[in-house]
Amino acid sequence: MLYSQPEIIAHFFDLLKRQGQRYSKKSLTIAKKAIPGTVVLTETSDGQRIETTAKPGDWLVENQTATKEHYLVSKATFTKKYQLRQALGEGWGSFQSLIQVYALKVQEKELAPLGNPTQLEFQGPREKTVRIHPGDYLVIPVDQTEAYRITAKEFEETYVPVKEPK
Repeated sequence: MLYSQPEIIAHFFDLLKRQGQRYSKKSLTIAKKAIPGTVVLTETSDGQRIETTAKPGDWLVENQTATKEHYLVSKATFTKKYQLRQALGEGWGSFQSLIQVYALKVQEKELAPLGNPTQLEFQGPREKTVRIHPGDYLVIPVDQTEAYRITAKEFEETYVPVKEPK
């Protein structure tokens, strides 16, 4: 069964708050405005690949990890999530993430209630099917605007725990 973004957020957000942690990005991200129609192939260290096509206003983002995964972010989301730190030339800039997320390294016990303890499929933020497996991180921003999957390797290269506000 393919779950929607609202279903994943409703099912997992409280669990992530209770059993996961709150994180922020520890590294800067580089990005530039994407050319509409550009096809971007996001590849992760575990071999998952998602292909998306840039829409008007989208931003092309590159995380500063070993795999340097690329992905597209809508203008509205990018403007809310990132702040320019330095122009890099040729349209690229170095950006600081402004958001915090809740994340949990999922195990079979978290996936089993949704039908399959070894894989969960849900609609990603860009309407592509995302497959999460035990050992991956399920990530939901504090504002609950979306849910996404990050491999453990990329997550641990990108995020650090933050202290909960009291």
